[in-house]
Amino acid sequence: MTSMTRVIEAEFLKVRTVRNYQISVAVGVAAVAVMAAGMAVSAGRDAPVWTAQPVALPLEYFAYVMMILGILMVTTDASSGAAAVMATLVPDRWRVDVSKYVVIALLSALTGTLSAVFVFVADWIGLGIGFDAITTSKALQIYLTGVGAIVLGGVLGVALGTLLRSTSAALSLLLLWSFLVETVLVFSLPEEYAAYLPFKTIGGSRDLLGELGPWEGLLIFAGYILVLTTISTIVQRRRDSVVP
Repeated sequence: MTSMTRVIEAEFLKVRTVRNYQISVAVGVAAVAVMAAGMAVSAGRDAPVWTAQPVALPLEYFAYVMMILGILMVTTDASSGAAAVMATLVPDRWRVDVSKYVVIALLSALTGTLSAVFVFVADWIGLGIGFDAITTSKALQIYLTGVGAIVLGGVLGVALGTLLRSTSAALSLLLLWSFLVETVLVFSLPEEYAAYLPFKTIGGSRDLLGELGPWEGLLIFAGYILVLTTISTIVQRRRDSVVP
């Protein structure tokens, strides 16, 4: 029987050898740095104090990058036939699923931390304020919960891809819900309720609504991810095949 370590290594190998994944993550990190720098410079002109938006919004953006990567990790395997090959080598389907969650979580933590470092530097230079001002407990909460949201976002992507097994369906649902449905609901519901919408509990969206604290929002977002992951796991175990 193939060990769990070998299964995880195989998933890491696939991520490392697919150039599109590497390009997407690299572009995402670069975009985060540029966005953070631009927002920091703009905010610094108006008020030369630390502000959450140049940190929270870029890191929220990168969480979406990892969500999309998580979806592709699953759906690309299904469409290319790699999932069927893996099912032959590793009959215990749950071990393959767990390996994907482990890999996306570790990759998200690594790239999320790197993004947070770039955002930190951009915030420091762009705002033109002292180092101490952006290392306060409030600021560190935003950085840490931003990285946490990125990790959870990657897990969400894998869960959604596993549930739907279609790149177009998963991406459409993710983007339509987060950018269209939730936007409509934000303008339709009182803020104290809108703040609990899944993608409004993290990042710049959470900060703009101002109803939830950083850790509070991250915990609620984690609850949504837990529910989705549980549903995805149950559906996956009842399926007859790993491919559509």
